[in-house]
Amino acid sequence: MASVVLPTRESAPEMAVQQITSAQADAYVLLALPASASLLLYNLAAVGALKDPARWYLSPTLHTPALLETIPKGMLDGAHGVATGTTAGATEFVQRFTDRWQDRPLDDAYPFYDAAAIAIFALQRALAREGTIPEGTGLARHIIAVTQAGGTPVRWNELGRGLELLRQGNEVGYVGLTGTLEFDASWQTTAASTSWWTIGPDGFVPVPSNSNCR
Repeated sequence: MASVVLPTRESAPEMAVQQITSAQADAYVLLALPASASLLLYNLAAVGALKDPARWYLSPTLHTPALLETIPKGMLDGAHGVATGTTAGATEFVQRFTDRWQDRPLDDAYPFYDAAAIAIFALQRALAREGTIPEGTGLARHIIAVTQAGGTPVRWNELGRGLELLRQGNEVGYVGLTGTLEFDASWQTTAASTSWWTIGPDGFVPVPSNSNCR
């Protein structure tokens, strides 16, 4: 499928707009940061090429108030987007995050938190079993180990308990904000989930999942 790279200079979006409009595609995927996306959207609207926002699919980086605050209200109503899925425990995480920072977490907060937790557990497992931090890719086997089923399940808010179990030589299986992450030897996981959303008159609206497809 055709692709268009957005210009790095804010004063030169015309060529990108021309390439997009000339493609005459049925739908478009916009993968960008809010600043670049809003500039492009303004220019598309100026030439009448944004009459049907429902044809636009937005990346997780655009699931943020920073996008809606920089475009006219209603410009993207009906556009769709995808984000990292979360588990029921994410509700408590949101409350703790909001209490601490007086702001809601962005989509990236959930996988970033899980990544940090898995790294911490892997480091502790390596220290407990090898007495040192492995060099190079040596930590990989420990990352896989702390995400596998069979160990004691440890939730995102039980990091201290998980570290103590690892110090005692026990195995743990991390259950994160984005679900159960079981990495295999090729660094893939089939357990990761996604969520869909759309943009309505009042902002972002979650789209209920109708299947288990990932």
